[in-house]
Amino acid sequence: MSLKKTVTATAIAISLVITLAVPPCMAETGTYNIHDTSPEKILVDAVILRPAGLVATVIGTAAYILALPAALVTGQTGETAEILIGTPAHYTFTREMGNVDREL
Repeated sequence: MSLKKTVTATAIAISLVITLAVPPCMAETGTYNIHDTSPEKILVDAVILRPAGLVATVIGTAAYILALPAALVTGQTGETAEILIGTPAHYTFTREMGNVDREL
């Protein structure tokens, strides 16, 4: 296996691990208070979580394209798009900065 393929496969594997591990770690019920964010949470959000969310959105889009034939047959294109694309896109682009440990 060439170095380029190895690096690509490793990057995809790391992205999948982050994608699958981050949302369950952040699941918590409660209300969101805009004054309850710390600079550390905003920094982690901006440097690590937003880029991971962008990667998850891209991977979700690719997975949606692969799953589209089955979704068309079963009539679940909307649900499939929401789960694979909408959820990570919402997490990446519409969530408040620093809102890393509250319900979305």
